[in-house]
Amino acid sequence: MRVTVDVGGSLGHSVYRKPTHKDRYLHNSSFHHPRVKSSVIRTLIQRAHKNCKQEHLQDELQHISTALRLNEYHRRQVKTQNHLNFRVSYTQSQRPNYKDIVNPPFIGSTSHKIQRILNQASIKVYHSSIKKLQASLQTHKDKQDHKTKAGVCGIPCECGKVCIGETGRDLSTRVKEHTAHGCRGDYDKSAIVKHSHAEDHIIDWKAAELIVPVNRWHPRCIREAIEMCRHDTVPQNIGFNI
Repeated sequence: MRVTVDVGGSLGHSVYRKPTHKDRYLHNSSFHHPRVKSSVIRTLIQRAHKNCKQEHLQDELQHISTALRLNEYHRRQVKTQNHLNFRVSYTQSQRPNYKDIVNPPFIGSTSHKIQRILNQASIKVYHSSIKKLQASLQTHKDKQDHKTKAGVCGIPCECGKVCIGETGRDLSTRVKEHTAHGCRGDYDKSAIVKHSHAEDHIIDWKAAELIVPVNRWHPRCIREAIEMCRHDTVPQNIGFNI
């Protein structure tokens, strides 16, 4: 909503559009059900009546009419929806009772024939769009490496036990921290390093893995406790009690 200060100090309000807005809406020539296209017009007009002060309403409706004509909507379609905007909505008792609801894809004139037949059988039809081009195209973004995500990780020892821990950083950073604790002799700061030093075991750093990625801290701590119950762990702080 765009709020302005009118002459006299009163506040005016109208529809706000970003500077980059190009008035591009669902094109009238696109292969969609007519109700979907009419809903575009109806939504824009309802937004204008809801968000615009009376003195700004006609300017907004004129802008909508111009924008829709650029998207090849006919003037008659816009006028019809503007008139229907003030219809009295159905009460609950006036709404027709349907036995069932179906959602078939819209395939042109055939869909209208199917809809008429189903309506005669008291079946409500809501058409959906067919498979879009977007569903067939691959994303241009590179997939994020599994090891670069936050989550619950495990570092195994040669004895078969494993150190389970949660981390908000990536796995390689957490492994470097454990190795640094071992080099400095800070055994109390790393359960796996302390276990290796006490039992004279070798840590299998290369087998360290991210067991499950979890972004949020609290769910990550809960999952850490679950994984501790599932694995044979080295002596370490159990974290949450489950």
